[in-house]
This record gives sequence, C-alpha cells and structure tokens, in this order.
Amino acid sequence: MKVEIYDNGGETIDRYTVIVGQSVMTMGNDTTSPQGFNQYAGELSELPFAREGKKLNFMPDSVYDGLVMGRGFRVNRETMEV
Repeated sequence: MKVEIYDNGGETIDRYTVIVGQSVMTMGNDTTSPQGFNQYAGELSELPFAREGKKLNFMPDSVYDGLVMGRGFRVNRETMEV
C-alpha cells in the first residue's frame, strides 16, 4: 500500500497526517517517545480534511519511526509503501 504524508509545517503537535490505505494517522516530530505524538485518527471517508497541508514526496525520520516502531509496519522508504 502506498503511504501519503502531509505536513502542516509544524503548526500543531500533530504535524504530519499519514494515510495508509484508508487509515489516517497523525504524527509529530517524536513519534516513539512517551511525550511524542502518534495517533490513529480514523478512516479517510470520515476525515475529508485529511489531505490538507503540503504533500511530501519523502518520508521524514519521525514518520518512518512511527510506522515501523510504533505501529509495526514494514516500510520501504524509497517507494513509500508498506
């Protein structure tokens, strides 16, 4: 599945919106810390605003860490797929 990542530029603690399939997650700059942010937000059909922000064509380290260590996905950073 392709991973889509949107960045709000750090305006909020949930800086990144990450879409995997139909699932939407929000992540911050430190996704694996107890004080960090890595949360399931819902399904894409429930969140029409999920694709707001700048779409990234690369995977920030914090998003990779959040998907791999925080959620157990196997991620290919080059193709941005799980």
